[in-house]
Amino acid sequence: MAKKHIKSKVVIKRVKVYHKNLRKDRVVGYAYSESEPYIEIDPNQSDKEYFLTCTHELFHLLLPDLSERNIIRIEKTFGQALWKSVKRLKKKWGIKTKKKKN
Repeated sequence: MAKKHIKSKVVIKRVKVYHKNLRKDRVVGYAYSESEPYIEIDPNQSDKEYFLTCTHELFHLLLPDLSERNIIRIEKTFGQALWKSVKRLKKKWGIKTKKKKN
């Protein structure tokens, strides 16, 4: 696999997160990189799916030059590893996991 150099520079300081039912769009999140970047997340997901969706959308804002395929790769690598830490903390703090709504 050829190495790809990332051209993006991280300049985003704050990202707002809005909850919105996105089922009609058949997606679970959107990223908007306007003057004040924000993401929309469908809250009707399990905790893990919600977390991974946030991670995915944030990477779209931080690395806009990357393709969807590469963002998914980063999400899976970074998001899954970080989720293990979150899961451990939730267990330590006694926080119950939200189950996925069907």
